[in-house]
Amino acid sequence: MAAVLLQYGLVRAGYRQPREPVVPPRRPAWLARLPIEHPAVLIIGRWLPGGAYFVNLAASTLGVSLTRQLVCAALASAPPALALAAVGARLAS
Repeated sequence: MAAVLLQYGLVRAGYRQPREPVVPPRRPAWLARLPIEHPAVLIIGRWLPGGAYFVNLAASTLGVSLTRQLVCAALASAPPALALAAVGARLAS
């Protein structure tokens, strides 16, 4: 959750400072069609290796609200946390 706040803040602060216009880089067609604001993308994307960084950066750049990012980050962290808790409880018994 702290990483989401930090990455969101860094990206948004970078866009507030007036500089020369930013030209979006060329990107693959599948990436241009990716609905990054959809909760399923925000949640499942965080489960991929390195996916959380991509999701945070893309969502912050495209203007997804901080509330939506935090809620989706909390929902994304619940299944792995429960799985590790189950493994720990099984090992402890």
